[in-house]
Amino acid sequence: MNNPELYDKTGKILDVHMECVIKDYLGHFSRNGTKQKLALDLGSGPGWFSYKYLYQMFSSDIKKMIGVDQSENMVKYANDHYGCEAITFRKFNFLTDQIPSDFQERFDYVFSFWALQYLSDYTYGFRRILQMMKSGGDALLVFPASCQFFDMYKVVWTSPKWSKFIEKDDIMDVPFQNCENREETLREYLCPLGFHTMVSEIREFSLYFCEETAKGDINITLY
Repeated sequence: MNNPELYDKTGKILDVHMECVIKDYLGHFSRNGTKQKLALDLGSGPGWFSYKYLYQMFSSDIKKMIGVDQSENMVKYANDHYGCEAITFRKFNFLTDQIPSDFQERFDYVFSFWALQYLSDYTYGFRRILQMMKSGGDALLVFPASCQFFDMYKVVWTSPKWSKFIEKDDIMDVPFQNCENREETLREYLCPLGFHTMVSEIREFSLYFCEETAKGDINITLY
């Protein structure tokens, strides 16, 4: 979605689910209340979630948070509406852009909510995340493991009518969609890279859009 105002409005339907996730996992993070931690939010979108649910919940620990998004419109909107001395937003695609020197092994906390489902290469993507984390840092990564949306999208991108408008980069690789053991498959991606998984959980939920419901489950992984 490239409309920040619309995303900021409709995206809040996920907040009640994600707020519960954050509260459930707060105790797993390395926290000392010294307000010295540096945090990164990958796929920060319009910025509301980074500000309201990440920074505010970790405010006793975080000195500085940076939200990144590949959309320049999203970044401008986020800075205009939610940017402050403690939170800034930058344009950055962590898959295709060179990792800035001030991002290398810098962050105590790395967050990503509802962005990693768009990875075309999970091994490469997770390796890049690890390169931005401090040794001993924590990461909370939440993304759909399976969802009716993916099946519906596949119908669209394979139909003769619409496939000509969809480029290769638009097609999502979703290795967990039809996987019997999603948690074990995820560990097979992560362990060889050097991640030490503390918690990996599949949590079912439903989203309601007017009279329609999109059901699925999400993967929650804490490193």
